Amino acid sequence: MLPIAGFSNAYKRAPATPRAGRRVLVNAYIVANSLVMIGVVLAMVPQEDMSRWIAAAVTLAMLTAAILASVNAILDGAVEEGRAANERCDLALARVQRLYRQLRELARTDELSGCGNEQRVLEEAERFVALRKRTGFRFALLLIRLESETGEGRAATEFVRLAGQLLESSIREVDVIGRLGDGSFALLASDATLEDAGSVAHRLMVIAREMNVPGGDKVRLSVGIAASDAHENRATLIEQARRALTIASSRGGDCVVERFDDTTD
Repeated sequence: MLPIAGFSNAYKRAPATPRAGRRVLVNAYIVANSLVMIGVVLAMVPQEDMSRWIAAAVTLAMLTAAILASVNAILDGAVEEGRAANERCDLALARVQRLYRQLRELARTDELSGCGNEQRVLEEAERFVALRKRTGFRFALLLIRLESETGEGRAATEFVRLAGQLLESSIREVDVIGRLGDGSFALLASDATLEDAGSVAHRLMVIAREMNVPGGDKVRLSVGIAASDAHENRATLIEQARRALTIASSRGGDCVVERFDDTTD
């Protein structure tokens, strides 16, 4: 009997060998053992009985061929199963990654306005500040407050939705807009100076005046602006813009205040 059971051990003894190389090892193991067994069996057959000697040799050779064919068929099946398993894993991984991106985007989106939310603004502001310090990238932060006499309930909800659509449609793809709460939004204007941001704010003010809100109320837009520099961090930038917005709102709205300093009154 051929020691065929040992071929699995031969296969396992070279785990670092590529699959094709291990197949060669298995086949070589089977052939070597078969040749040994052929020699043993033929040695037991009287040489005077040549017909039996030839028949035994042919039988053992055919048996070896059959074993090789079976083993290679098993290995082929294992290879195909492995390939199919890898493809299934790749598909599953792609689905997981797609779902993760969708969930991450949902987590950074304000459901009411359709814009980004505060988390997205903070993350992007941190990225912009780091890019500014590393490359000199310019940007500005605009804190925007839209107000109207829409009251509460459905009218207020519709106002926020319309405000989000207005702002989202009025910015460039490279800019980032996010809702902070009620009618308050933050806009990160990419590659923009303080003067550029002021122009954007005045343009938004003109557009806001033409908004059709429930009840036909007039929309007031206040904007506080802070431009980045290499010495600022995110917290300082936001605080400067917030103080500028407070001043703009205190003046009755429809007002733009650029970067706050102690002389701003």
